[in-house]
Amino acid sequence: GYLVEKDKSSEIMTTSMETGLLARRVTVQPISANSDGFEYMASDDRNRTTRNGLSVYWKGEATTMASSGKVSLKPREMRVKDLYGILYVTNRMLRDAPALAAFAQRALREEFAFKLDQAIFEGSGSGQPVGIMNSALPITVAKENSQAAATVNANNLVKMLARFKGNMANAEWYLNPDVLPQLPLMTVGNQPVFIPGGSFSNAPFGTLFGRPIVPLEFCETLGTKGDIILGDFSEYMIVQKGGMEVAESMHVKFLTDEMAYRFITRVDGQPMHNEPITPLKGANTLSPFVMLAARA
Repeated sequence: GYLVEKDKSSEIMTTSMETGLLARRVTVQPISANSDGFEYMASDDRNRTTRNGLSVYWKGEATTMASSGKVSLKPREMRVKDLYGILYVTNRMLRDAPALAAFAQRALREEFAFKLDQAIFEGSGSGQPVGIMNSALPITVAKENSQAAATVNANNLVKMLARFKGNMANAEWYLNPDVLPQLPLMTVGNQPVFIPGGSFSNAPFGTLFGRPIVPLEFCETLGTKGDIILGDFSEYMIVQKGGMEVAESMHVKFLTDEMAYRFITRVDGQPMHNEPITPLKGANTLSPFVMLAARA
């Protein structure tokens, strides 16, 4: 029973969220024990030229106030999905219970964190969260004319910054480790845009145009769309129901003298909005997630 104590099972999920590179950056919305989902109304204001039926006017003296149209709201809904893990333990291993408990909690924490991060990034939305890569929210910046294959340059980054619309204080460059060798070569004029990391507490992998770099194995390899992303993951929401349920059984693997432990947590996630912003003026849409087109 040492693996199924309530405080330990809750800690596994809490530390999984804290361990994940993406899970600890998203917006988390808890839901009650009696709920299986979360619904919210998103204002249909992504197109700044129409303003969602809500209009504000300057009023002249003694003039009649103009009326605006009806405000349009889009319902957005998430229904929790089950993320589970199975662990088999021999009764011989159970004899060293403290060591096994520590190993199991560490392994489960890391595996749940990995699967949750992967879903946030590229979840299909079918039986799992909708990842940013499978949503309509990200926008793609074209490569430069005659740009060499499998390269990233300063012009790419400047144009990605111009298309970003989110909280710049939360913005970070997420990239495949294959991209890292490209960064020290980048300059604007004679000024470097890449600053190496000064310490592990302050952007250990350095910064690009002042924003931290986060290597991420889910990003595509160098030269492929999705190899580098400028993103603000606070624009992604996760709903979480309770902590983690744990059950054990000696019967599943009775003939091999093993105990079976099942761990289930209930979560769902999706970007807070389902489309980029069309600004009042300007030719390009804006988004909290900006990618670079393929350079093949």
